[in-house]
Amino acid sequence: MPEHLVCLTFDHDNASANIARGLVTPTMISRGDFGIPATERILKLLEKYSIATTWFVPGHTIENYPYCVRSVANAGHEIANHGWTHRIPASLGREGEEEELVRANAAIEALTGRAPRGYRSPAWDLSTHTVDLLLKQGFEYDSSMMGHDYIPYQALSSCVSDPTKCGSMVAISQSRSVPFCHDCTRNSDGLSSAKMG
Repeated sequence: MPEHLVCLTFDHDNASANIARGLVTPTMISRGDFGIPATERILKLLEKYSIATTWFVPGHTIENYPYCVRSVANAGHEIANHGWTHRIPASLGREGEEEELVRANAAIEALTGRAPRGYRSPAWDLSTHTVDLLLKQGFEYDSSMMGHDYIPYQALSSCVSDPTKCGSMVAISQSRSVPFCHDCTRNSDGLSSAKMG
């Protein structure tokens, strides 16, 4: 029987995305609060089928819904960085973006006892500074880029800073099987399977 690999992730935003856009009426906040019962239901389903997942969580959500996020961590799921306030990184400037990363990292570390390994931009869009900031903060992977659906690849900071100086994604290797762990970041030899030209 063939082996099927799936990378299952969640963006556990709760109210942070609406607040970041200034949508703070009681109805809009209640839409975020639905993350509480939704998380309980999702965790029960994941436990039933013994599925490990990664949850990208803004620091604001950790601070304002600690029991909810702690239940995710206690169930053994990875907690990864999703910014602090769910604002678009390119709108923050380098210092503001780094401040959001550092603050969210501190919240994740306080909750889980370890620094996050992964990052997903709150806007699924990186600024010209993001890759350098992620490297500086010790992240192992980013889940914002969309150059391939399941094979990890490297994005050079120079390409993100000035895409006109880079080619498109090249050299995707299909010649060997690529077993992934649940965070879909590395193949069996720990290397990315594609590179930016």
